Amino acid sequence: MDGLRGTPGSRSGPSCGIHAIEMNPSRSLLATGGSNPNSLAVYRLPTLDPLCVGDVSLHPYVLMHACRYWGTSYIIHTRFIYSHVKKRQKGLASGRASGRKTLLQKGDQKTTTTTVPEKGQPPLCGEKWPLKDGHKDWIFSIAWVSDDVVVTGSRDGSMGMWQIDENLLTEERTPAVVENYRHIQPMALEDIPTNNINPFTCKVRALTFNAHNRELGAVSLDGYFHLWKVHQSLDKVLSRKLQHCRENVCLAYGSEWSVYAVGSQSHVSFLDPRQAQVPKSVYSKERGSGIRSVSFREHIVTMGTGQGSIQFYDIRAQRFLAPGLFTLASEPGWKVAKSRASDLLKLSTSKGWLNHDSTWRDYFSEMEHFPNAVYTHCYDASGTRLFVAGGPLPTGLHGNYAAVWQ
Repeated sequence: MDGLRGTPGSRSGPSCGIHAIEMNPSRSLLATGGSNPNSLAVYRLPTLDPLCVGDVSLHPYVLMHACRYWGTSYIIHTRFIYSHVKKRQKGLASGRASGRKTLLQKGDQKTTTTTVPEKGQPPLCGEKWPLKDGHKDWIFSIAWVSDDVVVTGSRDGSMGMWQIDENLLTEERTPAVVENYRHIQPMALEDIPTNNINPFTCKVRALTFNAHNRELGAVSLDGYFHLWKVHQSLDKVLSRKLQHCRENVCLAYGSEWSVYAVGSQSHVSFLDPRQAQVPKSVYSKERGSGIRSVSFREHIVTMGTGQGSIQFYDIRAQRFLAPGLFTLASEPGWKVAKSRASDLLKLSTSKGWLNHDSTWRDYFSEMEHFPNAVYTHCYDASGTRLFVAGGPLPTGLHGNYAAVWQ
């Protein structure tokens, strides 16, 4: 399925794939990235019908109003894009978009606009419209804070809050229209606080939502944990420097323990924002590859590493699980490994798909085994099935891996 295209004038970056995908609490909507990695794409479930794309850098009505010196004026509304070329002799052009009539008349030095909106339509360019710019760089993380509000974190250092309007969910779709979805803008856009002058480290890498306290946690590559209160906007609560501050790329919240788990290059840190003491941390037993995914399931913290292993930490007993304490039946292509040094239970990924392109031939072809990093994992509702997905860790390699444990 092709990604949703953004609006004309929206910022775009090089094609880099999709970095985040999340369902809303009722499992009726799916939020992910669009064909432009800076944009948010929302689909209906279970049909995967496109619903809307969010990446507006200039509101279409303002774009239309800006073209008051007659050349070509663009009227962009919902899923339609209309181009109206100046009629120099008559000095008049009219058009209709999505049931809205717009009349443009040429004055001596300006264009006056007369609008006739239908009931329930949003304000036009003649009225005040609060502009909120979209993300300027790739979206790295997505978190739903309600059934119709989703927050995105970008590597431009900003977090955007997007609302899926009720009219979008009830609007009838026209199958014959190629671009059969709406374009939306964020209801709020906030930059994360930073004490680092290096803009390349001020990137939002992971988000997680605490529904009980209506709080949103975020980690950034400059080694900070940020906490925000979620209302109609994002209100900053605190920012805290992490002890293990290298490669902080994953985050999870344990509601039963009221702590956040933050993955780093070699540790998982357990952070209680309301406590001033140094967070407790656990060494992952694997050097250098980093913790790439982390989750809570009751008292078990599951860690996915860059070396392609899954490890299990019992936060109640404060120890890693040993093979005799925890068993899973694996699907084909998986194996259970026992660490000789620490009696550690590890589930290890096996061979996935890897593109044998020029990068692989030049630099990696002599390697017999290439581990697939565990970029994401999740349990089903019963907690008896574990889905794991990932791919190669080095930049430049293209591949994927997915499996289920039971």
